[in-house]
Amino acid sequence: ACVGKWEWMHRKYSVSLPPNKQYTAEFIDQNNERTWPVWALQQWDNNPNCGLVGHSSTVEINKTVTESELESICANIVVNGDMEDGIDNWYRSSGTPYWVEGGVEGGHAIVLKGRTNPYHYLGTNLDTRCGHQSEVTHYEVKGYFRVDHAGACGKYEDIWNGKRCPKFTLRSSVYTNEEKDNVHNHYATAADAVLPIKDGQLWNEVHGVFKFSGTVHEAAERMLLYIEHAHKTSDLYIDRVSVSPYVPSCGELVENGNVASDSRFWKTSGWKVKLKIVDGVGGNGDKALMAEERFSSHYDSPAQ
Repeated sequence: ACVGKWEWMHRKYSVSLPPNKQYTAEFIDQNNERTWPVWALQQWDNNPNCGLVGHSSTVEINKTVTESELESICANIVVNGDMEDGIDNWYRSSGTPYWVEGGVEGGHAIVLKGRTNPYHYLGTNLDTRCGHQSEVTHYEVKGYFRVDHAGACGKYEDIWNGKRCPKFTLRSSVYTNEEKDNVHNHYATAADAVLPIKDGQLWNEVHGVFKFSGTVHEAAERMLLYIEHAHKTSDLYIDRVSVSPYVPSCGELVENGNVASDSRFWKTSGWKVKLKIVDGVGGNGDKALMAEERFSSHYDSPAQ
């Protein structure tokens, strides 16, 4: 089945408010119970032509999370990340999404067909309530992708040469003033392809960790997570996407320090340097990270 959910199409509710008052906005479902639409933004009309300047009323959106919701919903702030509810809560910038079989471990997946640009993406809105009430400092992003052409993609390839692996980008929308009538979008890489990369027609993993507390993400009224950068005409499949609270271990400050089998938690420091999985100390299946194409600095290295 396919549907045409555009990322920029949103439901809007309008209301005229008397001035000089404070209001609280809540969302009610068909059973007259409080619900939450995953995210919500305020948008104020222009000043009226009657001598008034600005809007003197304020509106707070009720984002209260119950204890049961903290344990269930906030454990993974991606809605329908396992793709078993069709294409609900997933949106496109272009092309046509389909709900298909053949996902990771035999489940379902979503594929975006009809792409004509590497920036054409599938995305989902993250629940913006949870991190504020559960004292989350970091989030861990996981997911799987595959493309419809043979040959492994490259994590460090140019976006336009058709060989670049997809990555997850996080777009956080933040009010720029106290009146809440203007929004600015901040962009950051949330997860990247995990080395070693398999043939493009097999499932590959993306992984990343981003800081939440004290950042623009914590202040965001909307967080859109989307996957992009696949070959411009490639069908892009995704499955098993999750964003969960991440608690670093105080016993071992370096994650995946023995490079057990892949490059998760490791990034690069420097310009144009690339990471590669190679045989580790002593062989016997042990793995290590190699920094290659180090350009000009002793800072060109693996980092986390």
